[in-house]
Amino acid sequence: MVTITDTTLRQSIFETLYDTLTAANLLSSTVTVTAAYIDSDDAPFPQVVIHPVNVEKSDYSFDRSISKKDIVIMIDVWVKKNKDKDSITDEIDAIIDPLKMGGVMLNGWAESNALETPGENKIHLKTITISYLRVS
Repeated sequence: MVTITDTTLRQSIFETLYDTLTAANLLSSTVTVTAAYIDSDDAPFPQVVIHPVNVEKSDYSFDRSISKKDIVIMIDVWVKKNKDKDSITDEIDAIIDPLKMGGVMLNGWAESNALETPGENKIHLKTITISYLRVS
């Protein structure tokens, strides 16, 4: 278990999620886990893109020594087969839910499907938004 500190908050959470999903062999190792969408003619699919970590600070104490931090990570699931979106999302959910990171608490999970025009779009997208809470 990695321990998250304020000085390495963004880096530690990103690296933990990236390393965990890369090692997970999603869809029997057919998924490419990356930090940016691979946009080329021979781009590999399916792709799981982990976006940079966003931190929102609020609820400071009077002396600003304690604050609440909402940490949000967005993960895009890009696929050519529509059925793979939910399969990959289920696998990510099964991995992330029990994942322990000291110093943060899993606070929320949301999913959204991109609007797809039938017959025109050959690539499908689902975005997963995961939020963690840190009070320090």
